[in-house]
Amino acid sequence: MSPRTKNKEITPSIPPRSNSGYWEEGHPKNEALKALKDNKRVEWKKDRDYHKSSLAETAIFCYKQLLSPQLTLRN
Repeated sequence: MSPRTKNKEITPSIPPRSNSGYWEEGHPKNEALKALKDNKRVEWKKDRDYHKSSLAETAIFCYKQLLSPQLTLRN
């Protein structure tokens, strides 16, 4: 776990890569990795509301498109 989240009541919800290995005992990524290996990635994401970040990104994209098609972070 990151030093920033270790002392707080935060559980990271980051799906591991398909070729990832297990971490030390009790690490949150182990649960996600087990779900991935058992072909339950979709259920794992639903249980943790992982789709909310995708919905937020889509909403921001739509807002930026309405605001200005020329809007970028570089201007």
